[in-house]
This record gives sequence, C-alpha cells and structure tokens, in this order.
Amino acid sequence: MIEYPILEKAKEKITEYFNSDVKNIYTINDLGRILRINRKTWGLSSRISRQRFIEYMLIRTKLEKLSIKFPHTEYTRFTWSPRSIYSIVLSLKKGLHFTHQSAVYLHNLNDKTPKGVYATVEQSPKKTNYQLSQLNIDNAMSKSQRITRNVGKYGKFAVYLLNGKYTGNLGVIEEQSTANERIPVTDLEKTLIDITVRPEYAGDTFDVLEAYKRAAKDVSCEKLVSYLNKINYVYPYHQCIGFYMETSKAYTSSQIDRIRELNRDFDFYLSHEILNMEYSQRWKLFYPIEMNFL
Repeated sequence: MIEYPILEKAKEKITEYFNSDVKNIYTINDLGRILRINRKTWGLSSRISRQRFIEYMLIRTKLEKLSIKFPHTEYTRFTWSPRSIYSIVLSLKKGLHFTHQSAVYLHNLNDKTPKGVYATVEQSPKKTNYQLSQLNIDNAMSKSQRITRNVGKYGKFAVYLLNGKYTGNLGVIEEQSTANERIPVTDLEKTLIDITVRPEYAGDTFDVLEAYKRAAKDVSCEKLVSYLNKINYVYPYHQCIGFYMETSKAYTSSQIDRIRELNRDFDFYLSHEILNMEYSQRWKLFYPIEMNFL
C-alpha cells in the first residue's frame, strides 16, 4: 500500500517506542492514541489513518491481534510480546481481580491444571431487606445454583467474567503468577470464603475441602471472621466454613471454636441440590453423604 514506505522509514522509531512501553497490551483506541501522540516524532503525515497504521504493524512488526468472544460481546486486543492469560484477561475490564478456581491455583491449594480463568469485578453497593427464613433457605438450596453465562474462549482456556458482591475489593492482594507477573487476586481467607459460597467455581465441594486442607497452616481464622462480618452475607455460610475446617482434620480446636462462636439460627446446606444428604447437628448443616467416607 502507498503508505507503507512512509511507515517503513519510521519503523525503527516505532519499534523502539513499543519495545520500551510497559503497557504491552493495547486496545484499538490505545493504538490510535499512540499514533496521534507520536505522529510528528515519527514523521508520519495525517494521511496515515489508524486503520493503516495497525494494518502495517500487524504485517511488518511483532504486534499480534487476539480476540476473546463472549455471548454478547467480543474483545479485541493487540499484544507487542507474548503475555499470560492473566494479563490478557485483566485488560478486558477495569477493576478485575482473580478469584475462585484461579485464586485456588495461584495459592497452590490443589494440584489441578486449570481449564478456566475466573475474574471478578464488584458490583456497586446494593441495599437488601431480604428476610431470611428456613423455608426460604430450603427452597433456594433445593434448586440449582445460577451459573454465569458470561464465558469467553481464549485458546485452551474458558474465561469467566463474574459480577461479585460489593466489598470494596476486600482481601484483594497482588500475587506473582507463573509468568512472573504481579496480578490482583483474592488472598487466602477471601478465596476460601468465595469458593464456599460458589463451590461450582472451584470444581465441587470436594475440591473446596481440599483447598481448606492445604490452606490450614497459613489461614487466619480472625481474618476469616472479620471478612464474614464485613461482607455480611444473608445466608449463614460460616456454618459451611466450620464444617470444612472440621472435616479437613487440619485445623485446631481453637480455630474451629472461633467459627462456632458465630450464630447458627438456621439449618443450612453445603451446596445446592444435594442428592444424598447427611445432617451435621454440630453445624446445623446438610452435606453430601459421600463426605463421610473420606
């Protein structure tokens, strides 16, 4: 194309810019802004459009285009050098952090190679006047738990973009990924709470139990309780937490007693739609009978 000789002449300066830029993952608007800011420095006329610039970059430099398609939208991103799935997912929305199965993996709480990436952005604060009753609990837990349909595909990974309850990003820390990147992820205690609330986003209740076993030596029960108090769930998920801790046989009596201090006013369930149930009087909790044979 007629513009290519002009761009070819500026290629060294363009390459130098992108090699030194820490951003590394770009939207189409990012690339347009970069062109606009550097047009004069690179000696490019106004006839070089954003489309022509990107077209040239994809053909003549190491810039690569990728896309992640979700049911209702498709995200297009451009990368200057190979990046991990975590960095790519973080570029999709502001405020994302990694949770559930991704956090379990990053904290080394199981040995499974993840097939999905779970990232959450918190919703705005909402007021609720929901009145809890045993009948409401029984009805809700007898039905299947709602699973997000906002799932995209990138290479071998399924990408789950979740909307989380507002907590002010409680318990979100920076952790180092396998690609040596610093990424935002829920800490150990918030991860255990999240997978207790949504066990299907960690695999199942047995995967959650394994995570509790592995976390035992590092988890702070005081922090767990403080998080529960701050989040203030309608449902008594602390009964599930106490059951997991006790069933794992990895926690001390004092740690378990700290959870037992919390109210147990209702019968609750370890997960939705349990087919073969056993009942724990100690935790006022229905759980899969298979857990008796671990």
